[in-house]
Amino acid sequence: MTKILERNGKFEVHESDVETVATTITLAGLSARLPNSFIGVQFFSDSAGTTFADPGAGTVKIDVEHFAGQDHFEEVIAALDATDPAIQQVAGNLSRAKATPTGLTTATHWKLVVSQNLS
Repeated sequence: MTKILERNGKFEVHESDVETVATTITLAGLSARLPNSFIGVQFFSDSAGTTFADPGAGTVKIDVEHFAGQDHFEEVIAALDATDPAIQQVAGNLSRAKATPTGLTTATHWKLVVSQNLS
């Protein structure tokens, strides 16, 4: 499920529910009219998502769906080292972001966060 935390016409912040680290997370319904996106992941040691945790190992593949006119196309933008997950900046009108975990250890739960803005 996508939760929209902020929306004012110039920026939006979307986040997923907290999921187990074996779960692929997809955020659909991103604003294709906002051309700048920042994609990040957060890891936790509890199902409530209140205690942050650093994974001991693993990767997270990030792929997005761009909207260009009437066409959609997918692009894999990163394979993040989960022990040092950098925020990924994407220029383009995104309608969806997906994060696929592989081999995550130590952390038990995680979520995907996407911030979008006009500039």
